[in-house]
Amino acid sequence: MDPVNSTVLIVAEILKKHGVFDPKRLFGVTTPDVVRASTFITSVAGSPSAAPTYTVPVVGGHSGVTIVPLLSQATPSLPDSTAQLEIDALTKRIQFVGDEVVKAQDGAGSATLSMAYAAAEFTTAVLKGLKGEDVTVPSYVHLTADPEGAKDLISEIGAELQYFSTRAKLGPNGVEKILPLGKLSEYETKLVTEAIPELKVNINKGKEFIEPSKL
Repeated sequence: MDPVNSTVLIVAEILKKHGVFDPKRLFGVTTPDVVRASTFITSVAGSPSAAPTYTVPVVGGHSGVTIVPLLSQATPSLPDSTAQLEIDALTKRIQFVGDEVVKAQDGAGSATLSMAYAAAEFTTAVLKGLKGEDVTVPSYVHLTADPEGAKDLISEIGAELQYFSTRAKLGPNGVEKILPLGKLSEYETKLVTEAIPELKVNINKGKEFIEPSKL
């Protein structure tokens, strides 16, 4: 499990303890999932060199089944001829490629370069937001960052959660708006439903770490 689903909560509690918590300014970076999705989608659409032209929203969380790529919302769109088996295989690869990399390196490392690239992309987006530019990023956020947007999102996913990874519009003060998931395929709806119990487990792990500690 990538710890982002749990550690963002831990960081939030530390910030609360010191009286400086602002949900609009706390982000769990899930950009690596978006980078991987835009790269792997070229295996069924286009060529690897076309990866920078693709955008694939990824929601939920940042580990295993909590990673939900919304391939039906990819731009450019997947070819109409794309079979469900291909979509399923592509989804699984996006969800578990981090494990593949760790195994390939015998546990001695991870996807260092892709994470560095993703960090640069996310940092650039935050800086653009600070300058007042119109920018949207995927991020694992505390849903109180935008109560109205969170209300719509919770209605979409059908579950009460404190944290969820989704697209967020940024501004000079951080999160300006949490965006809805939008129209999902039946398959994606199923993936979101399956992600929620695991997200709750991950969030509870963060709570369990905090409760006995002296953070």
